[in-house]
Amino acid sequence: MTKPAYFNLIIICCFVCSTSLAEDFQSKTNLQNASSDGTFFEMDMPILQTHVKYVRKETIALNEALLDEANVKSATAVNNEYFHSIGNDNFSLTTLGQGDSASYNNNDQFMLNGKAGFNNQAAITKDKSTDIARTFIDTNLNKIIHVTPNEKIEPFHRLYLRYQDVERNIIIGYYNIFSRTYSNYHIIGPGSKIRINIGINGELIGYKYDWPELSLYRTVKTASREEFNNRLNKLCKYHRMDCSAMTATRFECGIYDYGSIKRENDLSQTQIQPACFIALIKPDTTKHSNSIAFYIPIAETDSIIPDNNWNESLIILDKPVPSFDTSTKTEDKP
Repeated sequence: MTKPAYFNLIIICCFVCSTSLAEDFQSKTNLQNASSDGTFFEMDMPILQTHVKYVRKETIALNEALLDEANVKSATAVNNEYFHSIGNDNFSLTTLGQGDSASYNNNDQFMLNGKAGFNNQAAITKDKSTDIARTFIDTNLNKIIHVTPNEKIEPFHRLYLRYQDVERNIIIGYYNIFSRTYSNYHIIGPGSKIRINIGINGELIGYKYDWPELSLYRTVKTASREEFNNRLNKLCKYHRMDCSAMTATRFECGIYDYGSIKRENDLSQTQIQPACFIALIKPDTTKHSNSIAFYIPIAETDSIIPDNNWNESLIILDKPVPSFDTSTKTEDKP
């Protein structure tokens, strides 16, 4: 009998030193520990409903209100049914879909922080960058990002913004990534995330958010650990991968929001469902073909809602799959 890949699970979820490329906040570490312990199997979990609220025009206005008025007046705008983009040499601001996702980049601040890094100017600490990022969310994005009494915004992950040349690798800022919980369940996946980019001078370099409005759809029972292993092996077999020889480098369970790009494929209401994210790699290899990742539904089989934007749900239910490429090959960053 083939050994289930799950039992090779090795979770890397510790804090790392300041010279590393990234580090996890306690909320992410706690989630990974609870996931590895099997907390999310055979329990009650919610399916959530996303709500399309055609607020693109209002959201664009709120985002533009955060910018320098002279910059906005001199910018060029592009608008179609999928996105609205405005920008010039100094900045870019893009609002996606119906207004539940947007991204902003300040090119001037990026260059200023690059010069500050090269000149070894005094820099804020990484923790100070997180404090500034949280204040920006609470005071500037609060009219755009709505949080109900059932929800929380938690610091989740931090990446180091670096500038590299042939001689040096210089930190010029920090990407502070905040995640969302609903009734204390983490929303995993690219959706329901906020990323605030703060330069080493303490100024905003950019931000990105994906934040649909959510409500409870219904509560379901989750499957057993054994059933999860069966689903993992089924997905590996579907992709013709020998996962028994692979090791899991990341494992997180929660409610899976695949993000606005996929949600916009269908403007009707979408259900986001309990799932576990698992990333697998064959030890001692860096070949891309020897790594794979899945968002695996963990509700009991008769409670899984087939979703054409979530191929793993279709494979588990033996439904037709729109495309063969169902795996997740990149980090789920917002």
